[in-house]
Amino acid sequence: MLKILVIGDDDVSFPFRASGCEAKQAKNPEEGRKALIEAIESKEEYGIIFIAESIARNCMDVISQISEAKSLPIVTIIPEILKVERGAAEERIRQMVKRAVGIELPE
Repeated sequence: MLKILVIGDDDVSFPFRASGCEAKQAKNPEEGRKALIEAIESKEEYGIIFIAESIARNCMDVISQISEAKSLPIVTIIPEILKVERGAAEERIRQMVKRAVGIELPE
């Protein structure tokens, strides 16, 4: 059975943990990157990995590699309401559209 993993701080992961998802705490982007790489290399079979946007900014290369190399896990970026930094989720969607359609979306 495939599992769901959430990588983020307490604010991001709490609602997911309450619904039974596995969560890895990351206090900073470096810890988040390490958690993502460990999840990919582990024997656990994750179907979906949710990652907080502030952490995803530091992991876009790893996220792109995962998406291009295999169909699972699906890595989804979660926008953070309380954080000021944004844009990683939009950039990821832009990359996916460019790869699927062959053209870049205007900003």
